[in-house]
Amino acid sequence: MQKPSYTLIELTISIAILSTVIVAAMTVFSNVINSRERLTKENFLYNESRLIIEQLIKVIQENAIDYSEYYNQNVLPVDRNQFGANYNIYATRFIDPTENCNNLNAGENTLDSLIFNQSSSDLGGCCYKSSTMSYYPLSDPKCNDADTEPTNVGKDKWSGENPYSATSRYNVDIDDANAFCDNDTISARKCKDLTSPAEIYGNNKLYLISTDGLEKTIFVKENVEYKGKKSSVISFVKMDGSDSNNDALIDSWTCNNYFNCTNTNNTPNKEDFADNHSESDLAGYFDDFIPISPFALKIEELKFYISPTEDPNLAYAEENAQKRPSVTIIMKTSLTDTTGIIGGENVNLTLQTTITPKYEEIKSYRIE
Repeated sequence: MQKPSYTLIELTISIAILSTVIVAAMTVFSNVINSRERLTKENFLYNESRLIIEQLIKVIQENAIDYSEYYNQNVLPVDRNQFGANYNIYATRFIDPTENCNNLNAGENTLDSLIFNQSSSDLGGCCYKSSTMSYYPLSDPKCNDADTEPTNVGKDKWSGENPYSATSRYNVDIDDANAFCDNDTISARKCKDLTSPAEIYGNNKLYLISTDGLEKTIFVKENVEYKGKKSSVISFVKMDGSDSNNDALIDSWTCNNYFNCTNTNNTPNKEDFADNHSESDLAGYFDDFIPISPFALKIEELKFYISPTEDPNLAYAEENAQKRPSVTIIMKTSLTDTTGIIGGENVNLTLQTTITPKYEEIKSYRIE
């Protein structure tokens, strides 16, 4: 008996069905593998992003907001605002210098006078010389003469408002200045030019100071390279304060001994976090700012929103500043390397949280 045979059409259909089944099975297998790869990378993205936020929360809770550094970096001229410089200028913007010793006119504490050390006739008390019937700044050698006597004329006092202005005394517009902008003529960032609250409050750098006022911690977004691709990480540096004239106030800042800072006077180099270091330049990654997040995790966006915009201890006469300081973090992350993900499609994550830092009065200026 002759065995049944298959026609060409039947064979073609069978092969087509088998091929379809094989392709479908391979597709399912590939999708499973890719899904596992995607899930692994999504878990990495979530876990590492959460870990970074937790690190930031811990440091913020242990420190206070460094309003002086925010003023230094946002307001003061860029050729004079290296990290840690001009430490007392923000505080002195709240001072009423009262009378000018030279002519008894109302004193001013403009940024010009503060930055360029031209404040001896405005900030500080006066002595009275009977032989000339004149007042002189206490820094004047004439105050050492026998016929001079101390006086309250010209003695500074705290105003609780920023900016203090002699020309609009007792009627200061508190929107004229804060720790993030100032309408003074030489200010690098004027409040009147900012059109939204995000421009004022939002910063991609976080400046903190220890409650004893002896240590600064600075977080920045730093550009890096990973597997030939541009990426960004969160990096930090610490600075130690010192009192060079033994007046119990910190007046200079240098990098902590654990950090290799390359700028003048052992301060952090601002170009460090803006440059894209190559992967081979390992030493470059550990100069100045040191990364705390993995290179495989790209920091797409990093914002720190500071509230209030003034130090409540200094701005005691400003109603809007009388609330507990807080830091809101908004961080968007993605994967630097999308290899293994279907179509190379990236995944991203946005995290937001608000933290209450320490609330301490940290003195950077004292009225004598």
